[in-house]
Amino acid sequence: MPHLPTDLRYGVDGDRRANHGKPLPYPFTARPRLGTRFYVRGCVRRFIQPLLGELTNWRSSARLSSAKLFRTCIVYCEESLTSDLNTLVPALCGAFKALLVAEASDPDARAVAGVVGECCELLGRFIAPDSCVSDSVPSAPPHMHPTPGISRDDMRLSLSLRDCSSNQ
Repeated sequence: MPHLPTDLRYGVDGDRRANHGKPLPYPFTARPRLGTRFYVRGCVRRFIQPLLGELTNWRSSARLSSAKLFRTCIVYCEESLTSDLNTLVPALCGAFKALLVAEASDPDARAVAGVVGECCELLGRFIAPDSCVSDSVPSAPPHMHPTPGISRDDMRLSLSLRDCSSNQ
């Protein structure tokens, strides 16, 4: 049951462009409660970098576990991860590249790539697209069009990041 007065009073209902209408991944049946979201947001900053590093671990079980934990963190942190986009985007692109290389020798790489793809889709629900462009490509000159240099992994991520709701 949503706590609408509490969410409105503290202004934590988030950006109105965030897409809270789609169902969340298992095991979530509803949006986590406010206090839990605040607690997890405060703790995630401590371990987000090592967690992203584990996405390219040589052991597939560690990669899968870290991808699932990252997916859970995204559900709790929602749009507060916008401030970490400058590290999230390169880490996710690096994970996709490593998984493409490992796919030939590791049968579990496809499953990990699926979870990482879900992570990208979740980020796309909660993060406004205009913040993605300014944070993830800060050094691109305005006269250059970035499309020729974008890899397949970068395109997949950018398409997933477009999943914000259209009521802007």
